[in-house]
Amino acid sequence: IIINSVSYSNDQRVFFWLFYVLSISIISIIGAIKRFHDFNWNGWSSLWIVLLIALFPPVGIIIIGIIIGFIPGTIGANRFGDDPLGIFVEIAKIM
Repeated sequence: IIINSVSYSNDQRVFFWLFYVLSISIISIIGAIKRFHDFNWNGWSSLWIVLLIALFPPVGIIIIGIIIGFIPGTIGANRFGDDPLGIFVEIAKIM
């Protein structure tokens, strides 16, 4: 079995690494903006989040993880659309 039969130059490694980092960053920013819309905040709020993480990396990441992961969004529709969990609220009302 030949393992690692392809060797890449340093330029190729840098290109792949930058492509990976940019891809993950863009996906993360889009996800954060969608989550901010759940809170009825605009996407520009993510700039404050990036600033918080840049200035205080460990604390910023923990705070953002708590906000995005555990705090529920607004109940019902907001200026960005209907509540994506609204169907579950309606089902709970019926039961």
